[in-house]
Amino acid sequence: MAQYKTIRRYGLLLEMIEKHRPKFEDIKDFLARHDIQVSERTIQRDIEHIRTHYGIKILYESDPPGYYINKENSPDLPNLLRFVEVANTAAIVVESLQDGINSTLYMDFEANGSLRGYELLETLLHAIKNHRIITFTYEKYLTGEKSEYTLQPLLLKEFQTRWYLVGIRDDIGQLRVFGIDRISGIESTGDTFKPKPGFNPLDMFRHTIGINSTENQPELVELSFTELQGKYVKALPWHHSQEVLADNAEELRIRLYVNPNLEFKQRIMATGKAVKVLKPQWLTEEIRDELQANLQQYR
Repeated sequence: MAQYKTIRRYGLLLEMIEKHRPKFEDIKDFLARHDIQVSERTIQRDIEHIRTHYGIKILYESDPPGYYINKENSPDLPNLLRFVEVANTAAIVVESLQDGINSTLYMDFEANGSLRGYELLETLLHAIKNHRIITFTYEKYLTGEKSEYTLQPLLLKEFQTRWYLVGIRDDIGQLRVFGIDRISGIESTGDTFKPKPGFNPLDMFRHTIGINSTENQPELVELSFTELQGKYVKALPWHHSQEVLADNAEELRIRLYVNPNLEFKQRIMATGKAVKVLKPQWLTEEIRDELQANLQQYR
């Protein structure tokens, strides 16, 4: 459990620094309130480790005094926060099971089908980290047709409790996304590849909600939520670019810089009358037409 304790410290450190601009003494007191007693040297080492290994720009200023995160130069911050959350949750569940507690009686997980393909994560992650070219069989979702692919694997991406593999197809040299629950027969070709200098596959999804990153170009989108729905949107932002334009008893109005892809439109539709698209005009009209088509089914 030593690694879990380290990850938990990282999570608390990031939470404190992101929200409060604390001084060193504030950080130490915050950790103590969470039953973590560590030396000043350990805290300093943690901060430096997060800077160097995860690329999170934790800085200190004297006026006003305190640590803060330069978010513009820390693009992987949301990813790291999510990683810490998942790791901490898993550690808590494992720890409770080791104590002999039947946690399934006290924890209700989302029942949306089995998580198929998770056993491939370790194999795929190894191939990505070591730049190994792989081959596999892939079953298309709509047709059930199976095809063979050779891929330069670059990234594992999670969306709605499912994992996806992102890589470059060897035959056409283009990026593609594959659901790992439909992958089978993974083998290494024995060859390696050199990633394109300066290319970061995370950039593909920087302005994307979901996995369809090439459907449209990123643009500014303005949404208006009811006051009640706005509370949820503030607590669980839709996207890291989210900016509040108005927050009052009438509405929460936000602006996002996103790719208005299928998943983004589905989220708008799922929110129903609690949200209204203000900009761009083409998206307003598309959502309106979709709602009218839905209504027509009940006439």
